[in-house]
Amino acid sequence: MSAPPAGAPTALGPKDDLVTLCQLELDELSRLLFTSIGELNQNAPPVSVSADQPEPIVATAPNPGYDPHARAQTFAADLVTHTKRLGSLVQRLPPPQDEMQQYGRIQALMQRSQELSEELDRVKAVAEAKLNQAQDLYAALAKHKLQHPNT
Repeated sequence: MSAPPAGAPTALGPKDDLVTLCQLELDELSRLLFTSIGELNQNAPPVSVSADQPEPIVATAPNPGYDPHARAQTFAADLVTHTKRLGSLVQRLPPPQDEMQQYGRIQALMQRSQELSEELDRVKAVAEAKLNQAQDLYAALAKHKLQHPNT
């Protein structure tokens, strides 16, 4: 496995995982691609695609200071960089497990979820009992204060 390219995320934070990082890199690739196409579409001079029509029909004048070839080179370099980053992230993904291993892991996760759900229900019941106790105490204090306002 090769080292990640410069600028690629190397350390995973507590909330990051490889799949999330791959998704973020794909989002960045998509954004870059659509931005590139939009910028070229908006600023680059039109080019005829038909041999029958040598001069393209122009609705608006192209941006005179815009260099589409230099921008295309920049866009291409950025796309290559992000593609390499995505490739390095994909290489770091663990190999897929067979179906039985996945099923066993899912069963273990479901069991753990059930255990945590039961523990949460127990803690919730205790918290509700304490809340009811506090409300009863507050009601008794309020009743006493209303019956004996000077004490």
